[in-house]
Amino acid sequence: MTKNQKIISAVVGIIFIGGIAFLSLLKGNIPKTANTNLALEKKPVEVQQEVQKGKEQPPREVSIKAFRFGYEPNVINATKGEKIKINIENTDVLHGMRIPDLGISGNEVLEFTADQVGEFSWYCTNMCGEGHRAMQGKLIVK
Repeated sequence: MTKNQKIISAVVGIIFIGGIAFLSLLKGNIPKTANTNLALEKKPVEVQQEVQKGKEQPPREVSIKAFRFGYEPNVINATKGEKIKINIENTDVLHGMRIPDLGISGNEVLEFTADQVGEFSWYCTNMCGEGHRAMQGKLIVK
């Protein structure tokens, strides 16, 4: 065995022993089985199950086509407390949406919780031509 191989073996041994010592600190003792992975495999599964138990409902996705000079559809109905994700498909140039009364805007995606009842107008966020100012739609939250 060359001098470099001895050094590498020594370093690997030290890292291995340090790893075992670290695991024993985490667990309170060194596992008595040869397969130490058995004790470690449970933790990620338990964490994953806890996350799934507390998992929130995904938002309702609404796809909107934005084009010169309108939206399709141009009305979205929602229920108070509902999570909404609006996916904007810009078909010609960059348009986007801005709902000033709710303080939200975006060019491709808007994600929010409809927490206020009412009718909220939205507008194009990017100058897209002469009809830009007429480009709007409505969010109705009941």
